[in-house]
Amino acid sequence: MWKKDDSNTTIMQVKLTLLAVIKKIGITNLPDENLLGEFAKYILRYYADFNSKEILYAFELYSSQRLSVPEFKTPFNSFNTVLISIVLNAYRDIRNKKIREAAKKEEQEKEEKLMNMSAEEMKEYAAKMYQITIDYIREYKKMPVYANWLACYAHLKNKKLLSVLSQKEQDSYIQRAYKEAESRDLNKIASGREFDARELQNLKNNQNALFDACRELRVRDHFQDVIFQLTNNPTNGQTGTNTNDPEQDF
Repeated sequence: MWKKDDSNTTIMQVKLTLLAVIKKIGITNLPDENLLGEFAKYILRYYADFNSKEILYAFELYSSQRLSVPEFKTPFNSFNTVLISIVLNAYRDIRNKKIREAAKKEEQEKEEKLMNMSAEEMKEYAAKMYQITIDYIREYKKMPVYANWLACYAHLKNKKLLSVLSQKEQDSYIQRAYKEAESRDLNKIASGREFDARELQNLKNNQNALFDACRELRVRDHFQDVIFQLTNNPTNGQTGTNTNDPEQDF
């Protein structure tokens, strides 16, 4: 990944990469020094998340016609920012897909590992995930970007720290889950990923997924209560316990 700056060292690194690209795709009409510098700044402005190897590989795919790109007519033997964007945007789609697939595979492997745990190991794992999350919250007094919310839910349930919900409260959580799923779907559509915009429908068709979404909301509410108490009463970072076992909740 490039450093997103205009230092001479970074500019030179990008320029050398672009010269290698130009040579790779067979362009002999080299841009002058000033134009090459502008191309380098363009890369740093819009493609700072790429590194040299990725840019070279993207243009290798393009030159071997293994990259799906829109039809584009460029002046013969020329190199410009439009060509740069077409190639790197197409490669970014491939890279993002691979990242999502890798994340999905990792999540599946975690789930398989959890499925093979004994009941005692599951309790230990849930307690560990809860402790990691609560330690972060106590230190920073804010929610982590990511946590294993369902493992935290399991720990809270094991320790009987959740109250039994009324039917009205359960219905409220379900509606919140639907609303948040719909919001995420709309964000995906807005970013051009319509094919991924199915979360709301999945919750409506899959009761297990819906209940898991509600459990995550309950856990987040629990931790928001902890944050509130830490902020307003620093000597007390715990929410009150409840001996009711919410077996009937979700």
